Amino acid sequence: MTQKKYRTSIWQRNPWALKVLILLIIGLLAGGGYWGYRAFKNAQLEKAASNQQAKQTDKFTFPDVKSNTTNKRQAHFKSISVKKAQQQAADGIKLGLELISKTQALPGQNMNLSSLSQEESKTLYQHFQNGESIQAFNDVVNYASPQGELQWGDTGTNGPSNEKTPQPGAQYSLDGGELEYTGSSTSYYIFDVDMKYHANDFPVRTIPLKLTVSRTGGQIVKVERTGKVSIEGLEN
Repeated sequence: MTQKKYRTSIWQRNPWALKVLILLIIGLLAGGGYWGYRAFKNAQLEKAASNQQAKQTDKFTFPDVKSNTTNKRQAHFKSISVKKAQQQAADGIKLGLELISKTQALPGQNMNLSSLSQEESKTLYQHFQNGESIQAFNDVVNYASPQGELQWGDTGTNGPSNEKTPQPGAQYSLDGGELEYTGSSTSYYIFDVDMKYHANDFPVRTIPLKLTVSRTGGQIVKVERTGKVSIEGLEN
């Protein structure tokens, strides 16, 4: 009688080999999962860094500039004292008279400020805010006429038929007066002025003015006549 042979697998003959294989498979799976997780995290971190870099590229900040700008604004809007503004306005009046002579200006006509040197222009805008303010000063205080004479009527009428006036370019001089502080606003000081002046050898005139002066730089912003002009030696 032939004896029947039975085959046994390696796993049956060596049970530990199956355990080793199972552990190896588990290890491979675990290792693959770990490295897969690391790769995923690295990809996420790279993506986040890329997005952050893009955001930083779009955003442009000026921390130092902002600080400096704030300081400059505070310095720019800091008010000077009334006394300083008063002195600045007085110097502006003297300068205004000099420029009327230098530019050979007429009242009511544009002053030729382009004839001034760069240094003279710089000095001008230290005392007057702009061309309009010096022009207003000229129109109020200048009493020159093209030929040095104003016609007041036909010959034979009562009173003089003409009046002598300075010609353009006449030398204007400041003879004195008072400059009184009368009030202020957020941006300006207000001064009332009784200004005494004359041109060449003409009689001294007194003209009442109201000056609006910048609180930050002392420049004359606005010039207004507030009353009647009086002329020394003449009845008004």
